[in-house]
Amino acid sequence: MWGPALMQRVYYKYGIEPPAELNAAVSRVAGGVEADPGQGTVVAYPIDADVEFLINATVGNHVLSLDLDTGSSDLWVFSMLQSSVQRTNRHDVYDPVGSNAKLLEQHSWRIRYGDDSQATGVVYLDTVTIGGLSVKNQAVGAARDVTASFTKDKHNDGLLGLGFSKLNSIKPVPQKTWFDNVKPQLAAPLFTCTLKRGAEGSYDFGYIDQKKIKGEVIWQNVAGTRGFWDVAPSGFSFANGPVNNNKYPGIIDTGTSLWIMPKEFVDRYWSQVKGATYLDAIHAYIFPCGPGIANPPDITTWFGNRKVTIPGINMNYQKLKFSGDPTKRKNNPFQRQAGPDGLMCYGGLQNLPNMKINIYGDIFLKGVMAIFEAAPGKQARLGLAEQS
Repeated sequence: MWGPALMQRVYYKYGIEPPAELNAAVSRVAGGVEADPGQGTVVAYPIDADVEFLINATVGNHVLSLDLDTGSSDLWVFSMLQSSVQRTNRHDVYDPVGSNAKLLEQHSWRIRYGDDSQATGVVYLDTVTIGGLSVKNQAVGAARDVTASFTKDKHNDGLLGLGFSKLNSIKPVPQKTWFDNVKPQLAAPLFTCTLKRGAEGSYDFGYIDQKKIKGEVIWQNVAGTRGFWDVAPSGFSFANGPVNNNKYPGIIDTGTSLWIMPKEFVDRYWSQVKGATYLDAIHAYIFPCGPGIANPPDITTWFGNRKVTIPGINMNYQKLKFSGDPTKRKNNPFQRQAGPDGLMCYGGLQNLPNMKINIYGDIFLKGVMAIFEAAPGKQARLGLAEQS
């Protein structure tokens, strides 16, 4: 977290109003870079080997760490309405009373994500600031109850959904996303996502930072009929191999760590990696990795005669360390193929047998800048370009 934002959080934690100039600095500056009018930028910092990327957002008078999620459309946060058990050891939780927020009467929300995690609560209207851009009367879901997968994640204070507003779960009247509400302030009706492997990335609002990309931007129209940011490649190739023209349409989802594709695609890819093994016990591919072992092959995603290439190293999601005598590993399916130092890695490209949609998650996104454009009255578009 950027220094001034940390200072602001300490003030609020102990019930002290921060100096006006500090509040102004946090609102005006993101990641130490002065923003132009109609533009904003915020750092996306990786957590636990890129399990998630979090941003700092000011919700009411709380500086919270949120998972910016293009695969959903609700802004919700941990709150003082939850049990003390669910709030234990969190660095901050939202207090709508302390924020002077307005309760949206007779409205509630309940959301269930693809990994079966769930959250539910009530709705307040409050000011939400990201990258120096503020939206007043933004619908904020104050959680009353969340499932264990959320409470175990002590880094994450909630989610900021940037799918289309039609996906919003608030009832009886769905509410607009923060992006839809901030759009009139932006120099251009778009935001970009530039995630990095094991390093800080960024989300930019209202502009495309040309310094972060190389080559041209590949644009595609987005139907958005289901509320997601659709992507429709025309084919794929592995390393320098031939192009497979299977299209595999899917969605761009910053809130999913892995790249989820059909079984035939995933099997074909890992068949090219020496020692790669599918383990039924965990429904996943693992593969030998470590010093002296080559990275998995790159994956080139084609859009007609244009392409973006996802580096093979991105397929190395997490290291699995096996200790002990290498000669005794043969009886353990996790260790059988491990290299001399006992290293195997969990693949970033996987198949989920019951998943009916292809998800281009963070493994894919760490190779590109993704541009999400939704001009009022016009067809929404998705842009992709390789990172510089």
